[in-house]
Amino acid sequence: MGLSLDLDRFFVLEGNQKKDGMIEPFTLRNRDVLEEALRAYRPSLVVLDPIQGFLGGDVDFHRANEVRARLAGVIQLAEKYNCAFLLVRHLAK
Repeated sequence: MGLSLDLDRFFVLEGNQKKDGMIEPFTLRNRDVLEEALRAYRPSLVVLDPIQGFLGGDVDFHRANEVRARLAGVIQLAEKYNCAFLLVRHLAK
């Protein structure tokens, strides 16, 4: 018994395309880009893997107050669009 996967049900948010055609990687600092995708696709689940990659270079992952402030926007979006966020953290080896 094999499982089938419908790739049409998945969307990968790669980033924001700039005027020169290059893609600026998505971070939670660009909350409007995430909200635009949520509005367009209405997902049930959003996976951020690894979460460290989406916080942005201006957030120190080891400072709870900085992380909490950045994730507050995620909580608001989850409530507004009635979806779940799965945040994956990769531990250092």
